[in-house]
Amino acid sequence: MGIRQYKYSDWRMLCDAGILVFMTLMFYIALITRQSDYRSWLFFCAIMLIIVGRASYVTVMYLIPCLKGKIALELDPDKLQLFIAGKLLFQIPRDVAYWKDISDIEYTAPYRGSPIISFTMNNGSVFGFRTKYIAGNDKDIYNTIMEYFNLNKE
Repeated sequence: MGIRQYKYSDWRMLCDAGILVFMTLMFYIALITRQSDYRSWLFFCAIMLIIVGRASYVTVMYLIPCLKGKIALELDPDKLQLFIAGKLLFQIPRDVAYWKDISDIEYTAPYRGSPIISFTMNNGSVFGFRTKYIAGNDKDIYNTIMEYFNLNKE
């Protein structure tokens, strides 16, 4: 097997941006339609700071790498590299797991939320990631990871 790369999810970026715009509009409309005083505007400003902070985080961590076409997850015959949890815009693999060091892989799909793929290492430590911002079908990503894992277990 060769190298398999997964990019950032364009659809998830649009959804997150849409949710933030919708929340901003809802708060603004609620503020305008009532008899607002300075306390209401202070509350609106506090909410807007939270929304702007979240928008900045999503933009720097996910949107800009997505627009640049960067890789979120890379699988090769020796290891798995997760770039999605890297520091700011640097494409430094934050999580690198060698197949020989992994003892078990689990797929957890919570009732609400994105699936989690977790790895139990031979030394007992555990790490995982959500497939929320990775382009592709969650189950297919897991199955591909399992193919690489099983290939190295033989």
